Amino acid sequence: AADLDRLRRLHLPAPGKAQRVKAEHAALLAALEAGDGVEAERVLRAHLSGTFAQAEALRARHPDWFG
Repeated sequence: AADLDRLRRLHLPAPGKAQRVKAEHAALLAALEAGDGVEAERVLRAHLSGTFAQAEALRARHPDWFG
C-alpha cells in the first residue's frame, strides 16, 4: 500500500493526469450508480493500470522514494 501511495504521488503531477483521474472517478461513480458491475470493474481496472504502467519509470526516476 505504501508503494502504491508513492506511485500515485509521483504520477499525479504528470500533465493532464489530474483531469483524467477526475473523469475516471466520474465514470466509475456513474457505473456504480447504474448498478453496472461489469462496467465499474472495467473502469476501475483501466484507472489502476495507468499508474501501474508507469511504475518502473517512476521508480527509476525517483529511486530514493523506494526501498
